[in-house]
Amino acid sequence: MVPGEPVGAFVAFEAFVKPAILQLMGAEPVLPETYVAKAAMGMTSTPGVLELRRGLATENAAGLVVSLVGAAHAPLLVSELPQANALVFLDPDTDFVAAGDEVDIWLLDG
Repeated sequence: MVPGEPVGAFVAFEAFVKPAILQLMGAEPVLPETYVAKAAMGMTSTPGVLELRRGLATENAAGLVVSLVGAAHAPLLVSELPQANALVFLDPDTDFVAAGDEVDIWLLDG
């Protein structure tokens, strides 16, 4: 069962359902490649919780840079979902990522 709100359902599909379907099909690899990107902005997260947040990744001469998509006060707006091309991993032991810090990301298809 995936969450009932659309953005949570999308993230759950990318993180859990899609890899399960790929594994059942015999595809390899089943998980997307993890990239390291520099945070373009400060990012807050809930301590003790692994957060997968929507992001916009771009590449410049220094490598991948990612910023969060969507307003902090309204993270569930489905209208902002098409702006995202990445999922940003915010570790459970992190409550703040400063601009310039490295974060792990998955690039989304499309």
